[in-house]
Amino acid sequence: MKRFMMYLVAVTACLFIITSCSKDESINNLETAVLSFEPVLKDFHAKNTSKQALGDLPECSDDDPSYVMIVVSQNGTNVVGSTASPFRVDLAPNQDFTVEVPELELSPGQYSLDYFAVHNVAGALIWVAPNGGSLSGLLDHPLPIQIDLNAGVKKYVEVSVMCFDDRLVNEYGYLFFDLDTNEAIEFCFFGNYCDDSGRHFPAAFSVDIWSYSNGALGSQLYSNLANNVSLNNDGDYAGTPLCVALPDAAGTDEYYVEITLLNSDAYGNVTEEVIRSGVISDDDVKALFDGPNALDYFHFREGACNVEDSPELFDDNRVTESYSNDVVIRWNELIAASINQQIPQPMEVKIYAMITLAMHDALNNIVPKYETYALENSEVDATGITDENIPSIADAAVSQAARDMLVQLFPPATAAANDLLSQTLSEIEDSELKTHGIEIGKAAAAAVLAKRAGDPILGFVSYSGGTEPGDYQANYPPFHTATPAWPANAVYGPNLGDLTPFGIQSSDQFMDEAPYPLNSAEYIADYNEVKTIGCNNCPARTAEQTEIGLFWLQTSSGMLNKITRDLIVQKDLDGWEAARLIALIQMATIDAYIASFEEKFHFDFWRPITAIRAGDSDGVDATIGDETWTPFSPVPTPPNPQFPSSHSYAAGAAAEIFKAFFGSDEINLTVTSPFLPGVERQMTSFSQIAHEKGIYGVYIGYDFRYGVEVGEEHGRELGIYLYENSLEEL
Repeated sequence: MKRFMMYLVAVTACLFIITSCSKDESINNLETAVLSFEPVLKDFHAKNTSKQALGDLPECSDDDPSYVMIVVSQNGTNVVGSTASPFRVDLAPNQDFTVEVPELELSPGQYSLDYFAVHNVAGALIWVAPNGGSLSGLLDHPLPIQIDLNAGVKKYVEVSVMCFDDRLVNEYGYLFFDLDTNEAIEFCFFGNYCDDSGRHFPAAFSVDIWSYSNGALGSQLYSNLANNVSLNNDGDYAGTPLCVALPDAAGTDEYYVEITLLNSDAYGNVTEEVIRSGVISDDDVKALFDGPNALDYFHFREGACNVEDSPELFDDNRVTESYSNDVVIRWNELIAASINQQIPQPMEVKIYAMITLAMHDALNNIVPKYETYALENSEVDATGITDENIPSIADAAVSQAARDMLVQLFPPATAAANDLLSQTLSEIEDSELKTHGIEIGKAAAAAVLAKRAGDPILGFVSYSGGTEPGDYQANYPPFHTATPAWPANAVYGPNLGDLTPFGIQSSDQFMDEAPYPLNSAEYIADYNEVKTIGCNNCPARTAEQTEIGLFWLQTSSGMLNKITRDLIVQKDLDGWEAARLIALIQMATIDAYIASFEEKFHFDFWRPITAIRAGDSDGVDATIGDETWTPFSPVPTPPNPQFPSSHSYAAGAAAEIFKAFFGSDEINLTVTSPFLPGVERQMTSFSQIAHEKGIYGVYIGYDFRYGVEVGEEHGRELGIYLYENSLEEL
């Protein structure tokens, strides 16, 4: 980016030199003195200038001076030129002094130089000597200059002339500001305020700006600078932009900016508060330069405008996007290593959801980018959080929240959680930000735990369901036999549907379709399909079906967590995006289980293992039974009714969230599974993930096809609803 300097150029003119003689030479006519002018360029550093003061200065140019225009008076009476018609004196060809003219042969005495301007050959004004006003204090030799002409004596008199370099003037016209050095960059603000109807008005606002370095505020550069909003000649309210000059030293400069919305006759009274704040750099400002001759401006829209700022300099995304996903992924990997396949699936799902939501809430109580789940963030002040210091507070908050949740919800992971917390915190330099991050993490975990404190306890219970064909019966191994872990005829989590959902409205929100009647052609087809390809050593099951069946056997929360982590890395999501996506996926998964269990125990439909073993006694001639039929899955059939499938419910919900989050169903993702080490499956769409994670239940003997299809359909509805109503961007 080309560096532009907004500066004032002063020209020192050696004036009133007796023509073409040295200082010590005599002149022929001792009764007169002859004036001559010699403009000499000289750098000048302006301070405390203003638009009003500089408004009459010409634009600086590289043109050669051609002539000067002057007004000289004596005792208040013009003797050479006048205000209405200054007198022209040409410069000598290829020289910087004026030619001799009779009009400048003056009698000895006291004179006043009241006007002095330099023009190019085309007649354009290129330098001028200000007369009076605030600029006079900036010059070594301001007008009016008193000249004492003595006969026969040649006298040098210096006059400072000025111009203004306005290369950084934008469409609003000339804008001038306080300058402390000769190198500064101009930054302009303009705003609109929209009332509830969406009507735009020019915003009245003020600006405060500080220097910023190493994560801390420096000196205040501007305080309470306000623009002007007033009626124009057409009776419309018009607003002026507000521009400032920011010091631009070598290297990167940063500034902390606050914009406060003010009341205005244009739109009435508002809450006068800071509406934009944050750190910007000199590169951000220079990005507004529109070529060498113009300057764009930061344009904010406040109220009900429904239009983004341009550019989005004070969008929190600028800070959060700088935060890596590393610590978020690190803790999700520990969750997976700690609980995957270690506890009943509904409990695993719930733990995943609660931990990832606490991590999400922790980040969004540092910089509120998204809505939170439990820890309110509407009053959070992100002042002072920058892309440089955000890791200190964010890493501490995420780690503390995840550790507190994991230790509370799964005590066997305490040692591993404490180790990772200690390691992460040791990598952060001690500071107030680190301490505050730890406090936020603790608060986020406590808020999630408090919000779920009233949840019913999940566990195994003995199930005394119906005994009619089609009724779920807990009569298959290993849950039909009592052990220390469960009673005889055990089911797990029949009260899961009683939990308050995490994001959807109710557990029965999507419940409509019922299982097929046993004597229907659809049920008979599903029965024969799973009997034929879902059994152990079924010859009809293809190699592809076998691979899919085993590949997707991992729990829904564990498998979807791994896929989400892989997508985060592939798509290079920042920490805020990563935490939100994982939380949404796990939130959808637990709600899918809550909703599917509500439907399961409502319809109470039997599993294939029970149905096929009782096929000869179900009252349907077309369903031929097999009392020895055994599912292909190496993991026992889940201890709950079949309809609808929970894993297809969760997969359908996840697919819709992925599609909405990434804006497309298409992906190119290689997926691995702990149940088939070394095997990779290439996913080309999120819909493919949903389909395979659902249909695998048929291939291993868990599910009937219709239960899978309904589960996926309801899950998709859940995913759409949850994405549109939970953890939304602020």
